[in-house]
Amino acid sequence: MLGGTIIVFKKVTPPVFITIEKVETPVIVTSSSNSKFYDGEPLTDGTFTFTEGVLVEGDELVVEITGTQTEIGSSANTIASIKVMRGDIDVTDCYNIDIPVEGELVVEKAPPTGDNSSVLFWKSLMVSA
Repeated sequence: MLGGTIIVFKKVTPPVFITIEKVETPVIVTSSSNSKFYDGEPLTDGTFTFTEGVLVEGDELVVEITGTQTEIGSSANTIASIKVMRGDIDVTDCYNIDIPVEGELVVEKAPPTGDNSSVLFWKSLMVSA
């Protein structure tokens, strides 16, 4: 939904003024969740979703996601910044950007390999006998 008017000044020679209608419908950005088994490498996921049908044709959502998880555990897939660009013009102020929803990054303990599991099973039999 459109509402209000914003005039954007682009600093070039000669100056350019663009009139843009403000979009009132909230833009909700959600970073993806992901998981893996521990391998010593950081888990990252730069993908995201957002409210469909809100951006004006030609506008592009630029989202910086900085979430990372290396050790066993979990953390937020942090959204560091959200911008809406029309070419090289930042038109973020023309949108109602809602509080982002951050996904979760989970690193789980690696399962035992085939060799280890049989050794562990054999040791448990030996202890219980």
